[in-house]
Amino acid sequence: MFFGLIDCNNFFVSCERLFNPDLNNRPVVVLSNNDGCVISRSNEAKALGIPMGCPAFKIKEYVGSPNNVVEISGNHTLYHNISNRIMYMLGKDVENIQVYSVDEAFFQIGCSNTEEAYFEGAKLAAKIYHNIGIPVSIGIAPTKTLAKIASHIAKKTKTDTDNTYMIYTKDEIEKVLRVTPLDDVWGIGRRLSKDLHKLHISSAYDFTQLPSSFLKSNYNITTERIKRELLGESCTEISSIDRAKQSIMTSRSFGKLISDKRQLIEAIVNFTSHCCDLLRQQNSLSGSVTVYIRGDVNQPSLPFYSNKCEIKLQYPTCNTMEIVNSAIT
Repeated sequence: MFFGLIDCNNFFVSCERLFNPDLNNRPVVVLSNNDGCVISRSNEAKALGIPMGCPAFKIKEYVGSPNNVVEISGNHTLYHNISNRIMYMLGKDVENIQVYSVDEAFFQIGCSNTEEAYFEGAKLAAKIYHNIGIPVSIGIAPTKTLAKIASHIAKKTKTDTDNTYMIYTKDEIEKVLRVTPLDDVWGIGRRLSKDLHKLHISSAYDFTQLPSSFLKSNYNITTERIKRELLGESCTEISSIDRAKQSIMTSRSFGKLISDKRQLIEAIVNFTSHCCDLLRQQNSLSGSVTVYIRGDVNQPSLPFYSNKCEIKLQYPTCNTMEIVNSAIT
């Protein structure tokens, strides 16, 4: 059995290109709610050196000639709708699926034959692109952690590998781990990475050479499991429904000062609708809604303001209209 990871390429940009083909082959960036920062980049924009998370005002120099970068305000309702279509199609063709994010999902491939597993991945990538129009990369490996690494390689080698990359032999695993930076390993957070860099651990392979006893005693069992996963031992399974969150929050910063109440209400409606989508995905109900607002501490010339209000619902619900109406009251 193999694990697969499907990762939609430059997802938000790809969604925009579906409805505006003129954006193809052009440098495009999608901005966060209220145009605060870059949250998706086309390959052409990446080639210009525009980093992920870059504040919108810092890329103004790229917008004009000669680069002509196209800026687009994010349409998260559209992105979630397309994501749902992709996950629905994926769920019809594979045994188990675990949606990891709006543009990623783990799945299982039941066949043990490596050629068949690779063919299934390539066929799935081609089917999604043909039917929905979103390019995807698929990584296949004996563990979820290795599948995550394989999907990154598939993105870089998609023209040569049918948008699919597979890691399965011991020699292949070692070869890939030697060239995979530690920071790119799924589960290695910023704090852990910083500690390990002090020990001159810079690659995934270096990490696997650390004694398991050292990882358990200095960190935790989860860190030691990452090592075993990198070495090809599966320690995590596909869970179709993750443990339900007890609270769901959507928080965004505004890219510019706003004084129009209608703009503020529109933002509240969008954020609340997104929370309701997440609520339904985990089959939960909400008993209360909290709306908060906080000023910009980096604007000392303006009076600072911070406030919040919690609204108790008459009965638990996941109905978007009811929750939105409570949030904007």
